Amino acid sequence: MGYKHGETGLSVLLGKEAIPGTESSWTTTRKLGLIQNFSSRTGFEQKSGKTTFSQDVAYQKSGRKIAEFDVEFFIQNFWWLYPICGGETYQVDIPSAGFNTHTLTQSNLLPSYSAELIDDDLGVSTKLFGEKANDFSLKCPDGGELLNKMTWKGMDFDKDVTPVSAAEDATDPWLFDHLTLITMNAQEKKDVNVDLTWNYNRNVEARTGKGSKVPVFVKESGRVHEIIIDQYQDDMETFDLVANETDFITVLNFVKTVSEDQLVATFNQCRVFDPGHSRPGDDALKENFSIFPYAKAGQTLLDLPIIDTQTEYATA
Repeated sequence: MGYKHGETGLSVLLGKEAIPGTESSWTTTRKLGLIQNFSSRTGFEQKSGKTTFSQDVAYQKSGRKIAEFDVEFFIQNFWWLYPICGGETYQVDIPSAGFNTHTLTQSNLLPSYSAELIDDDLGVSTKLFGEKANDFSLKCPDGGELLNKMTWKGMDFDKDVTPVSAAEDATDPWLFDHLTLITMNAQEKKDVNVDLTWNYNRNVEARTGKGSKVPVFVKESGRVHEIIIDQYQDDMETFDLVANETDFITVLNFVKTVSEDQLVATFNQCRVFDPGHSRPGDDALKENFSIFPYAKAGQTLLDLPIIDTQTEYATA
């Protein structure tokens, strides 16, 4: 079974850098899913100044370099979680021959990538360097294909370059299977079929050294997960299980259509926030329900094992 969505002529390629900001050797080149659109912001930050006696802008000067891009894509594999998590344990032929297990962990230091944004229809290509994954917003429709939006922030760029080639990814789509809620004390468990959005932000910021316009490093200042569920009120009864719980476990279950590939994302400590209800037009009453995972001392916030046929994600 293939994707319902056709090719757009757009590609985003990523190669891990040995030195942040220095172009990748592209020994291992990975594609970032089935691209729907992308946009880049390259150039120099503009700073305005005023004279003492006027409110009008009197001059412009260039600040630091900007090398950022946003991209929206349908998921063909989950390797892109490694750049935004930063740590990986890799096991070959586990759980069975031909399938590998990647256990991702959240590191305080993210890997750095060279990125190439290619528009085959226009014959345009731009490279960006020192890129780190800042955030993603993964839309997970019940039983449907996964659409992801990511923002990357980096250090430098080069326009109008010769495109790098990369092998095509498998065309079988990943799907969101179901959500599992588990209470901490009573250990009650419910599987829920629901539409949701998984948001994650690393709060990445490019920094420049004194007298330099090229960012010398990209800093990560925090990690924030949020799972947003927007359902009709009649379908929200299941969430009564955790509505009054101080802490509970949340599990996101992903599968592939025709193979043993799977991802089980387990958030070990969660709390719920219910901002209220909405009625869009003449439609039925809807309820917005947000789950916020958080970490306690000595506890892992997120367990993230992925089973697929991909080679080690961390390979440069």
